[in-house]
Amino acid sequence: MKHISPIQEKLIFRHLDPLNDVENVVDVLKQKMLKNPEGKYHDAPWLQSLIIQGHAMGGFINNKMVCCALGEDLIDKGVMIWFIAVAKEKQSLGYGSLMMEAFEEHLKALKKEWIFLNASANALDFYEKFDYSTTKTPTFEHIKML
Repeated sequence: MKHISPIQEKLIFRHLDPLNDVENVVDVLKQKMLKNPEGKYHDAPWLQSLIIQGHAMGGFINNKMVCCALGEDLIDKGVMIWFIAVAKEKQSLGYGSLMMEAFEEHLKALKKEWIFLNASANALDFYEKFDYSTTKTPTFEHIKML
């Protein structure tokens, strides 16, 4: 019998509602390392469009969002993950791993075949734990605001 941790007993995953959950997503993503290229936090309209058009799940304890995952479809049955995020006060407790597992299961159920994502160097161990391969070479994102 698989052991269920206290976290798993309380955590409930569900698809996000673009009207009722967007402010919760904004709050979870308010972290220094998750700012947009302009150095600002992602705004509600952009996140709402991602929730509507893409794949969006949240992990909740007592109806409070503690983690979320957002992604969008790519060609050839692929998905780009924009965020796997955990509220600051809940980090390093296993919520990110549980969110990743639930999000991958959601994508598998939709017959998705591969995932692409960008991650900071300090997140490499997290993704390698889930068998993501990395180039192990520095890459540079090129961004131009229009």
